[in-house]
Amino acid sequence: SINTGGGIFPDEEESVPFATLEQNQRSVTMKREFFGIYTHWFAVAVNILIIVYFLSLFIPFDETGPGYNLIVILYIGLWVVISLVNRFVHSVHMGAKRHGYFQFYGSTNLLMQVPFMVWSAGMAFIAILFVVVPAGDTLWGLNPVAFLQMFVGLQLIIITLTTIWYFVICYLHNKRKALPNASQYLQSYEGHKSLGAKQAEVIRYLEEKNRVLGKEIVSLHNRLAKQKDHAESFNKSDYIHEIKKKDQEILRLEAMCTDLSSKLEQFEQQKMDRIEDKYAENHRELGVVRTKLVESLQENNKLKLMYEVEKDSLEEAQGEIELLRQTLANNGSLPEERTIYD
Repeated sequence: SINTGGGIFPDEEESVPFATLEQNQRSVTMKREFFGIYTHWFAVAVNILIIVYFLSLFIPFDETGPGYNLIVILYIGLWVVISLVNRFVHSVHMGAKRHGYFQFYGSTNLLMQVPFMVWSAGMAFIAILFVVVPAGDTLWGLNPVAFLQMFVGLQLIIITLTTIWYFVICYLHNKRKALPNASQYLQSYEGHKSLGAKQAEVIRYLEEKNRVLGKEIVSLHNRLAKQKDHAESFNKSDYIHEIKKKDQEILRLEAMCTDLSSKLEQFEQQKMDRIEDKYAENHRELGVVRTKLVESLQENNKLKLMYEVEKDSLEEAQGEIELLRQTLANNGSLPEERTIYD
C-alpha cells in the first residue's frame, strides 16, 4: 500500500509526495497536458449506420433472389466499418492513457469494444442462420429475414445504450478539461488490478512524459544557445547603427509633428480670419440697415407733419363750407357777426 509519506512505493519514505510533484507539473503545463477525446462522434456515426441497416431490413424483397445476399453483404461490410472505427478509437484511447488519463481509459475500454463484439457475434449468428434456415425456408413460422430483424434489433438496442453511455463520458471529459491525475488513479479501487499493476502503468506514463519533457528541454536549450550566439554576434557598431536609426526615426517624427502643428495653426488662423471677415460684413450690413431705418423714421415724421397740415387745411375748408351753407340759408346775406356784447 502507499505509505503515509505519499510515495509510490512502500520504501520511499524520504521521497517527495507524488501528488505534490504532479500538481507542480500541472501548474506549469496546464494547457499542453489536456488531451481532448472526440471519438464519441464516430460512435454516433456507426450507430446511425446500424439504424439505417436495421430499417432497410423492412424493405420488401424476394428472399430467394439477390436481395437476401445483398443484406448479408451489407452486414459484413458494416462489420468491416465497425472494426476500422474500433481500431481507430482504441488508438486514440491508448494516446489518452499515455497522457495519464488512466481512469478514463479504464471506464471506456470495454464500452468502445461492445459494438465490435456484438456485431462479431452477429457474424456467427448469420453463419448459423445460413445452415439452419436456408433462404426461402421457415423455422417456427419465421423466415431468415425475420430472425435477422429480431437479432439486429437486439444488437441495435445494446449498441445504442452503449453509445449513449460512451458519448456522455467523452462529453463530460471534454467539458471539464480535466488534467491527468495519476495519483488519484493509484488511490482508486479496482478489484481486477493490483497496486503493482497500477504503479507499473504510472511508471510507464512518467517515463513517456519525461522523454517528451526531455525533448522539449533539449529544444529550448538549442533555441537559447542560438539566441545567445546571435546576441554575441551583434557587436557594438550594430548597436550604434540601430541607435542612429532610432534617432533618425525620432527626428522624422518630430518634424512631422512640427509640420502638422504649423498646418493646424494656419488652419486656425484662416478660420479666425474668415470669422472676422464675416463679422465685419455683418456689421456693415447692420449699419446700412440702421441708416435705412433712420431714413424711414424721418420720412415717417415728414408724412406725419404733412398729415397734420392737411388735416388743419381740411378743417378750415370744412369751416368755410359751413359758412357758405349758412349764407345760402339766409338768402345770400352773410350771417351777422355777433359780439360778446350782444
